[in-house]
Amino acid sequence: MEWVNNLAGESVFVDTAPFIYFIEQNKTYGSIVSPPFESADRGQIELVTSVITLLEVS
Repeated sequence: MEWVNNLAGESVFVDTAPFIYFIEQNKTYGSIVSPPFESADRGQIELVTSVITLLEVS
């Protein structure tokens, strides 16, 4: 996704829902939320979230 490539080197805040969709491999939204997680895995962007998100997904 081009918008993810435009964020190279940036920190990006991610709310709870995309984490849940990614973790659960949601059939509707999984392909939409995967690119930023994959980009973060490659070290191209940094994902940040809140303590609340960490509590909600654990």
